[in-house]
Amino acid sequence: MSLPVAGDRPVRPPVTWRSLQLPLLSLAVLALFVIALVQTDSSPARFVGSLDDLANLFARMWPPVATEWPRYLEATWITGGMVVAATGLGFLISVPVAILAARNTTLHPVVHAVARGLVALARAIPSIVWALLLVRAIGIGPVAGVLAMTLSSFGMLGKLFADAIEEVDPK
Repeated sequence: MSLPVAGDRPVRPPVTWRSLQLPLLSLAVLALFVIALVQTDSSPARFVGSLDDLANLFARMWPPVATEWPRYLEATWITGGMVVAATGLGFLISVPVAILAARNTTLHPVVHAVARGLVALARAIPSIVWALLLVRAIGIGPVAGVLAMTLSSFGMLGKLFADAIEEVDPK
């Protein structure tokens, strides 16, 4: 498609703030990306240099050591227990908060806003960030993992239950 012609030169649309928003936003994101690379001392050479460490890790992981299977099974069992415990705790916490977060069952608009805010905060922070915060606060182990997954489950279930409660027919 060609531009309309006025006399001997093409007519271009006027430059407006709206037409500049995407290029300016793109430049800002690119600038933030470059700043992040500089701040973290990231470079292609550093990345390539770390590939040896990654290869070493995979070499130590594969093939699995047959004598370690009891330890692998125990860790798998503990992880499964952590998931069940975290989901249960998330459920227990989310039900009363969901009742407060649902507009049709809450006690007061402020209570509704606080309950919705708690659920939104729990959902907004990824599980790995919760895990990092809790490991730093209480140390590495199953308790930190259970609490991190509990917060994530609480956020997800709280939103699900609050929305479901709001959709209930009042009759």
